[in-house]
Amino acid sequence: MKISLPFTVSLSLFFLLFATTNSAAQIKYQEGYVVTMNQDTVHGVIKEKLNHHGFDILLKKSASAKEAVLYTPDDIQQVFFIEGQERYRSKSREVKNKNIQVFFKHLIAGPIDFYTYVDEREKEHFFVETEELGLRELLVSTTTIIDEETGKAYFKTIKRFLGILKLALKDCPNIYSNIEEVKFFEKSFINCILAYYNCTGEAHWTRTINFEKRKKIVLEYGVFGGVNYLPFTSKINPDSHIALPGSAYGILNRVYLPKAPYRYSIDFGVSVFQRPLRNTLTSELSSTTQVVFPVRVSQYFFSGNFRFSGSTGIELAPSRDHSTVSFRLGFGCDLKLNKRFRIALLSNFRVTKFRQADVGLVLFFS
Repeated sequence: MKISLPFTVSLSLFFLLFATTNSAAQIKYQEGYVVTMNQDTVHGVIKEKLNHHGFDILLKKSASAKEAVLYTPDDIQQVFFIEGQERYRSKSREVKNKNIQVFFKHLIAGPIDFYTYVDEREKEHFFVETEELGLRELLVSTTTIIDEETGKAYFKTIKRFLGILKLALKDCPNIYSNIEEVKFFEKSFINCILAYYNCTGEAHWTRTINFEKRKKIVLEYGVFGGVNYLPFTSKINPDSHIALPGSAYGILNRVYLPKAPYRYSIDFGVSVFQRPLRNTLTSELSSTTQVVFPVRVSQYFFSGNFRFSGSTGIELAPSRDHSTVSFRLGFGCDLKLNKRFRIALLSNFRVTKFRQADVGLVLFFS
């Protein structure tokens, strides 16, 4: 199906889409309080202010107040969001051989504290803290084992965290069998520590947790704009028109596969290609607009804020006369701006006709 829209209208639609999605990503203030280093409790409405290593806190005395006070992890001991019962504590962590203060998410509080922290590489860390042990990270490692008979190598996971858990939970030896079965993810650690509190009867605070509603896959929404080139071919007279580079814009959503987070994703969305056409006989300009639906699988190389990617997939172009499906290859790179925003430079080529391509910038948010 051919759709013809003026370029100014198309551009306006793109910026309207961008403004709408960007405004939807704004974080609202929530009721809560902070505990300062002097043990003072300050109530108000708070929200996160993102930075490279996590976030700071903006606090207003009321929702109608105009000015907000900025608190960093160096300024306060604890942050509590009343909605959702989320608590964060300021803790020291080593980054590039320097100790900095960041906010750990505090999931269990009592004689044994349990924390999680997601670093700048999207890797989740787990910690326990007791008066005797102090703050200790729960670690796991992988080693290579060589089978002496066959000579084949295979990987074995070493639960380095078992020793720390046994020391931390030694007051209740009845749950040692539970400790041996612990797996390296949040729900398993929480269940084990709660089993300890059920055994000892110690008073504790636990964040309200609903594992069924936990996000098991990561979804990013994106809007993009760029250029495209799709050579025009006329069945009657192939030389009657010349296609010029045109605009490309649309929506591209990204779903990361849960078993390999941030290594593989499925991208899908809708793209609008607008091309100017010049008649070789009259030199008159006209335009054509094509709507396509891309679906592709992407793989990412290197971890961290900056990474490269390769993709393969299909692109469906519906038309009143006949719809077409083309196979596509893509290459690109992306840069994580902060906790919620990522910008990507992506290229997309048709496998059989590399002259058909589009290149653009995508702003992803989650």
